[in-house]
Amino acid sequence: MATVGRELVVTLSLGAHDPLDDDDWEWWEGELYIDGVRDSGFGRNIPGDEEEFVAFLADIVSDEMAITLGGWPTCPDHQTHPLDAVLDEASTAVWRCPQGRIVARIGDLRPVP
Repeated sequence: MATVGRELVVTLSLGAHDPLDDDDWEWWEGELYIDGVRDSGFGRNIPGDEEEFVAFLADIVSDEMAITLGGWPTCPDHQTHPLDAVLDEASTAVWRCPQGRIVARIGDLRPVP
């Protein structure tokens, strides 16, 4: 959660809350807070691979932000749609424009001007 939370803080100046329970790699619960206010919570079965987990979690948070903010993170190339959280060919968790370009590794986004 720290990697995805850092992306929220860096790109939107928002706060994120750490997961309620991240010791169990089969079931994971999390709560998302925006500026100290609980936005949503979720419980999901999660993948065991670390990079797959980061992409999986980023996708969940991005879906939640679609409801709250209308889409996050915003594609820096087009400013009209959010990025997709995926694994690249090397199985690294990355943010990819829906049109195909990999924008950044998840955790390395910068604010969109």
